[in-house]
Amino acid sequence: MKNTGLADSPLFENSFNINNKLSRNHDKIKSRNHEIVKPINQEINISEILNAIQDVGKYASTCRFTIKEKRFLTEIVYLHSLNNFHITVNDLIRIGLNILLINYQKNKRDSLIFKITGL
Repeated sequence: MKNTGLADSPLFENSFNINNKLSRNHDKIKSRNHEIVKPINQEINISEILNAIQDVGKYASTCRFTIKEKRFLTEIVYLHSLNNFHITVNDLIRIGLNILLINYQKNKRDSLIFKITGL
């Protein structure tokens, strides 16, 4: 049985297979941090995120995305629209940002950002 979905549509015909890239580059990449990180979803309160993104921001900003990132964002927005739920790319960015900010606020130097940057 073949898996089909939005990624099979012509919009995503040049999709990048992340599994193939990771397996080819696995030997070249050295991990900075080998410690076990607890799942971030265990420490995030969904209502905190919803409250944060419902507040209208007054400061403008711009973001640059790779093609892969833009395709994923477009897919999420599209799938939500199929279910009559309106979400924007800006909403998705703010959700992700608030998850990182809450994680930082709770963990400071043990936060995900510090682990990624290796500080």
